Amino acid sequence: LAMFEKAYHVVLMAEGYAESIAQMGAQQLRHSGFSAETVPSDPVQRAATLIRLDANTLVIGISATEYGRDVAKAMAYAHIRGCATLGIVGSMESPVNRMSDSVIYAPTNSEGPLPSIVALACALSAIVAVLSANKSNAPEQQISEFNAAYQFLTQPENEAFEEEMNGE
Repeated sequence: LAMFEKAYHVVLMAEGYAESIAQMGAQQLRHSGFSAETVPSDPVQRAATLIRLDANTLVIGISATEYGRDVAKAMAYAHIRGCATLGIVGSMESPVNRMSDSVIYAPTNSEGPLPSIVALACALSAIVAVLSANKSNAPEQQISEFNAAYQFLTQPENEAFEEEMNGE
């Protein structure tokens, strides 16, 4: 938890089947009031994100198998930028394991490029649940703000929206 307490922003990255887990985790963190984003595996997009990292960023690398070289390389760059790193790995053979300050092992129990990603999803969801429970700002405020935004989006007769659309 200390890694998250020091971070103002969380960047999650993964490869292959684990990319969906990174997207889910970033979304859950944002819904819990944290600043978080995922980084696509495209090297141009990844480089554009990595150059913005600083010591206030926590980088989470997710790797389901012994593969994950590109995530590990990005995490090595994050270290150069002063970031703390957390690896969530399905195989201790993953190079992400070696580039992480801390590692959570969530075994995928399969060989090759088609792993089960259930344990990775559970590990990341558990992290979000613990962080949300420890977050200082009241969940009631977030629920209230969410409900207001949801009501705005689902009520087509919303006067403010109609005025904005009509240029008033």
